Amino acid sequence: MNQTIKIFGPPGTGKTTRLLNEVANYLARGFQPEEIGFVSFTRQAAEEAKSRAHVRFGFSRKRLLNFRTLHSMAFGMLALNRESVIKTEHYQEIARACGFEVSARAARMNSEEGLWIGATRGDKILFLENMARISSSSIDSVLETSEFDDIEKLEVEVWAKALKSFKEANALMDFTDMLNDWLKHGTVPFLKVLFVDEAQDLSRLQWHMVRKMAQQSLDLWLAGDDDQAIFRWSGASPDEFVNFPGETVVLHQSYRVPKVVHALAMDIRANIDGSLPKEYAPREEQGLLDFYDELEQVDMSEGKWLVLVRNNYLVSMVEENCRRLGFWYDSLFDPPTKCTRPILNWHRFLKGERLTITEMEEVLKMCGRTINIKKEYDKSEFLQDYEREERTISEAITESRPWFDVFQDMSVEKRTYYRSVLARKEDIRGTPRIRISTIHGAKGGEEDNVVLITDMSNKTYEKMAIDLSNEHRVFYVAVTRAKVTLHVVKPQTDKCLPIFAL
Repeated sequence: MNQTIKIFGPPGTGKTTRLLNEVANYLARGFQPEEIGFVSFTRQAAEEAKSRAHVRFGFSRKRLLNFRTLHSMAFGMLALNRESVIKTEHYQEIARACGFEVSARAARMNSEEGLWIGATRGDKILFLENMARISSSSIDSVLETSEFDDIEKLEVEVWAKALKSFKEANALMDFTDMLNDWLKHGTVPFLKVLFVDEAQDLSRLQWHMVRKMAQQSLDLWLAGDDDQAIFRWSGASPDEFVNFPGETVVLHQSYRVPKVVHALAMDIRANIDGSLPKEYAPREEQGLLDFYDELEQVDMSEGKWLVLVRNNYLVSMVEENCRRLGFWYDSLFDPPTKCTRPILNWHRFLKGERLTITEMEEVLKMCGRTINIKKEYDKSEFLQDYEREERTISEAITESRPWFDVFQDMSVEKRTYYRSVLARKEDIRGTPRIRISTIHGAKGGEEDNVVLITDMSNKTYEKMAIDLSNEHRVFYVAVTRAKVTLHVVKPQTDKCLPIFAL
């Protein structure tokens, strides 16, 4: 290894931009893009870095082959194919044999981004077993630190044994297996420099990968922020980043956080034990910080908003508020495009525009019909082909009836909601202007206007007594998502961070 530089980047200080600036320096020195590795914790962050490098440097995406996640790199270096990877239907088959149920989203465990809203009991068991392997921990220690108090050790052990046997019998592996397999006998990509973004979120296994690649005497750049290390519960090992030997650089200017929000963030950060000293300045703009007794007092009728909650159960409360007011929102509970695409396409269809096969099938499904169509249609063509068989729909088209009279497969509640959204003249053609998320789900994101719900679950509150610093990190991340305004909703119970118990 020639040199190791650790970049500590507080919120909004441009860690990824700084790393890409260093990439530019290496390219200027004659390095080829294939000789540069740029890895990140999440697929989203790795893809963002790759896209920005593609635009900035003009190289084809194929030449930026080492801009990827560590899981993806292990997959490539082991020369695997998709048939080698365990799939959701396999998880479901194993779960049925164990008496569990896992959801159709089970394969998302491999992203290590935490558990999603609405996860089943089986999903939790799968997650806990994988977390034990990714963090090189015992099942006992994982259960001790887990937020799931309804899962027994025996259940996780039964799952672990069944999963291992199934993979061995069918020559399959999951993404954690890929890391272990690559560490044992995988080839090391030829790199001259390696950049690691979101370093505070890497697991122990991923750190082993970084060290193995660094043995080939390359330059190593690590970027992260120990104050934003909020994924310990899902296997992250931020101490590896903090204690990794190397030159330290601190970024001192936030391009996101305004002054009043920065002041609150610093008050929260002061309660994080062991935080490495680092000072950074806010933007010149003053910004707005306000406190409310309840969510209904926050005026979200215009502009872009990010509403943050600590725990999944609070999402439904925010959704209900948006539905009641006719605000168009997006959340993991209720993705909007399943409804808005058919609504928009019904209007297009009535105007005589052609719909693709997929668009037509989505519209017909909302009408409660399943037709095996094989071509694109406009209104006249559809009426000619299907008027006899689908008289109800044909009449609706001929009479130009509104979507809410035709979409019988959409619940009455949703039809009422989307009618109120359209009555408010919300633009449903693009991205919803209000996004509802857990704090963990929004890490790395930002928005002009942020609403923070300060309540937390009983389980989180109990764990806060054991590790108060962790909860301060979580809410430090939350408040620093705000670019212009931060609206803090006071807790409705006594379960909250002490600083919000006003």
